[in-house]
Amino acid sequence: MSRFVRFTRGAPGVLNANGLEVLRGALWEGGQEKESTPFISGAAGRQNFRTLAHEKRGLLEPIPEGRYHQIGGLEWAGSPGDYDTVWSQALGPVVIEIYGERAIMLHLDGGVPGSAGCLCPLTLAGLKIVVRWWAKAKPDFVECDWGLGTIAVPGKPTLYRPPAIQRVKFFQNGPKITAYRNGDPTFALASRLDYHDGRVGVALNGRQLQADLVESIAFELAYRAK
Repeated sequence: MSRFVRFTRGAPGVLNANGLEVLRGALWEGGQEKESTPFISGAAGRQNFRTLAHEKRGLLEPIPEGRYHQIGGLEWAGSPGDYDTVWSQALGPVVIEIYGERAIMLHLDGGVPGSAGCLCPLTLAGLKIVVRWWAKAKPDFVECDWGLGTIAVPGKPTLYRPPAIQRVKFFQNGPKITAYRNGDPTFALASRLDYHDGRVGVALNGRQLQADLVESIAFELAYRAK
């Protein structure tokens, strides 16, 4: 059975003294929860929990509800197990990539309370618990279940699933550019098209998409000839 880390909302809508909702991060093995520790995600005043399909980037909100398979390993600022050497005051001694497209990581909340969407253990002791989980073996995936229906829970129906095909659109008129993702305006979205030897490549937010995942591309350009 899968070995994964699952995040849930401890008391939805209840904020701590720093204006943050305390989350629960737990290691699951063999269909059972083995250990847990408290976390936070997002900034004070931005505790709006959304699905991946309806995320709003650049607003410092918590990591969207979803299941993340392309997670990283332990990346230490110093040598493994060195908790004194840090990447920065905000990042702490060790980071783990969770959602690479948005540079959302798991790290100690070492600066001003809150994050830009990263998952942060509340204490150094909590971070050491997570390091122990990853040191044994990198989990198969990380899932964030905010109760919005995109994560299947045993005994409960799945209320909503993100569309199988993600649709991105850009519109430009003069200096103004508007971007949409699955019909919703998005704050920060960069794309790049490459054409070489009869093939088109696409990158979103710096990450190249697999060619077999690209369903279709439509590109229209209107410009004034000299």
